[in-house]
Amino acid sequence: MTDGLDWILKNHLEFHQQLGQGTAYIFNPVNLTRMGFKAGSEQETWVKQIFAPKVTAYTSAYNDWLDDSMRTPTATSELLRTENEVKALYRQLYTGFLKNSPFVTDEDLKRMGMPERFTGPKHPAPVAKIHPASRPDGSEIRMLKIHFGSEIMDGVMVRKGKPAGQAAAIICHALSSTPLTRLDELVNSDVDTNSPFVLSFSDEERGMGFYYSLCWLNRRGEKGPFGPIMMAIVP
Repeated sequence: MTDGLDWILKNHLEFHQQLGQGTAYIFNPVNLTRMGFKAGSEQETWVKQIFAPKVTAYTSAYNDWLDDSMRTPTATSELLRTENEVKALYRQLYTGFLKNSPFVTDEDLKRMGMPERFTGPKHPAPVAKIHPASRPDGSEIRMLKIHFGSEIMDGVMVRKGKPAGQAAAIICHALSSTPLTRLDELVNSDVDTNSPFVLSFSDEERGMGFYYSLCWLNRRGEKGPFGPIMMAIVP
């Protein structure tokens, strides 16, 4: 389905099905957020304000064209115009936002009718067998920076980089006035490709315990083991 240099399907009906499959997946709010399109971000704005309206216009033109009683030269021309516009944006969605994102897995791309990144003889590195080392920095009021890397010794970051083949780190976290000891109690999560994680807090949250645990995420979207639950006081 996605072989060749241009993975966009040519036939009107086939492309309509391909686009429908992809947009149903990415317009799902859960999928959109998980793949890195956070609320208010530039990526989410592009999807909702640029891509989505073009999909709506194309869908309307396609439905008119599909109706034999309305398939006039004007309707065909409008279908071709809107189809070409949305195809260009669908390619841009893949190459500009999804293809190289550490938050997007090959399974995500497959479900959207897009080419998988790892095919043929390529063998990406497996997920790391270790968890990230981390160091909290509470030097600024109402802010914590969680520095992470491959190794920390005596509170000093020895290796700042990610292990080979790892794309990002995941931090699961929660605020609590009582100790948290289980990973499932860390109900919030964030992903970042570069250290540190930066988290902001309100005045009311100062003095509370910030509990967190980290793991590595490889380029297939597979998680490594989580480290021990750590705690820092919100400054």
